[in-house]
Amino acid sequence: MTEPFGRRQFLQTAALAGLGLAACRVFRSRSESGPSVAERLGYPRDARLIITNADDIGCTNSVNDACIKAFVARGINSGSVVVPCHGLAEFCQWSDTQPDVDLGVHLAFVSERPSLRWGPILPRDQVPSLVDPDGYFPHAWSRDRKVNVKEVEAECRAQIERARELGIKPTHLDAHQHFLQFYGPDTAAVLARVAGDYRLPYRVARSWFRQRPDLRPVPGHNIPLDHRIEMRPGLASPDGWSRWYADQIRALPPGLTEILVHPGYDDPELEQMTADDPNWGASWRQRDFNAMMSPEVHQAFQAVGAVPVTWRQVGTLLTF
Repeated sequence: MTEPFGRRQFLQTAALAGLGLAACRVFRSRSESGPSVAERLGYPRDARLIITNADDIGCTNSVNDACIKAFVARGINSGSVVVPCHGLAEFCQWSDTQPDVDLGVHLAFVSERPSLRWGPILPRDQVPSLVDPDGYFPHAWSRDRKVNVKEVEAECRAQIERARELGIKPTHLDAHQHFLQFYGPDTAAVLARVAGDYRLPYRVARSWFRQRPDLRPVPGHNIPLDHRIEMRPGLASPDGWSRWYADQIRALPPGLTEILVHPGYDDPELEQMTADDPNWGASWRQRDFNAMMSPEVHQAFQAVGAVPVTWRQVGTLLTF
């Protein structure tokens, strides 16, 4: 049986690409030629630029509320919204009052939770290859399932346009479970093409190129991350959650880094949504929220002289 592309496949692919941080590893490869991203943004070459990005905004009120609090307290400085989710309109009531908030579109083609499903923005009969028999995005993608890339591209654009209709001015693009980047060359090309058309940076790290040369961007078309601090694995011990992030931050070399987190509150709403897989559930998201709000993590930022930057700033470096 072909292994489905869901959370497990994402983690395996990510580990092959250098994303596996269970062993507390951080990406260290970067180009040494020409001005660095830091210099192009007006900082010293050896600056540590950090984007702290919260994924999955819009999936529940619990996630929305935790992300709003983290934004206000500067525990995060960027976020990615899941447009097909029912909770996005509620989040936009807050984001409408925050014209400078840094928000990207978390392009969704996977709906992994049995208790909370979402599907395409486009009518389902226009994107039949993207939905399951119930009309939702699949729980996971099988490698032998054929994806119509024209439908993928049309749905990407529909999700971006819906975000804009809701008042969001996207600063970047990424994909839920990195589906577009990792599923195959055709979907990776869709992400690059759509990002280029909208003049937006998209999530890709230099270390991914070693395993996926099709991800390599056209010069000037994108700004690859020098380093990644991937989300804390759900199966990791709950002890020392903040210390783990703090240790990763202190070990960072110079360059542009994104820290990927998933804030949420451990409350009945989120517990119900994640009951099928509690390792990646409400308590996991609560620990991520607590870590980003903790003095331990903030002190680690200060210890390395971290410079918070946003995807909006990174986008100013793109040339077409």
